[in-house]
Amino acid sequence: MPSLDMKRDHYAKTVLASDLALRWTKPDVLLMDYSAEDGEGNSARMTIALHFDANNRASVSRASGLRQ
Repeated sequence: MPSLDMKRDHYAKTVLASDLALRWTKPDVLLMDYSAEDGEGNSARMTIALHFDANNRASVSRASGLRQ
């Protein structure tokens, strides 16, 4: 997964992270919601499109982030 762009202290620990499959946009593209929060209340969220090839290997075909 790509790194989330979170403004945080170098020593802050991630306390919550989730991956949620949203929907298949095409037979080989899965749209996912990826989010994380640290112990200081900083959070970030990203929507990721995973593209699966003929051998079922996944790659990120696009990602958009929303920092909170």
